[in-house]
Amino acid sequence: MHGAVGGEFLAVDLFSTAEGWLVNEVNDGGEFRNSMDPTGVDIAAEVVRCAWAARPEGL
Repeated sequence: MHGAVGGEFLAVDLFSTAEGWLVNEVNDGGEFRNSMDPTGVDIAAEVVRCAWAARPEGL
């Protein structure tokens, strides 16, 4: 996906169908504000955690 879309943080919009999950869209401008309450996941904190883990050595 990274090569096709670019960026380090990608958003995937999924639909649940009778046949399974359907990918609707993949983009590099993910918004998650309205997903945190329903999921109970602090997505912003997870993005920061992932970015920190991927930082160059010595930073």
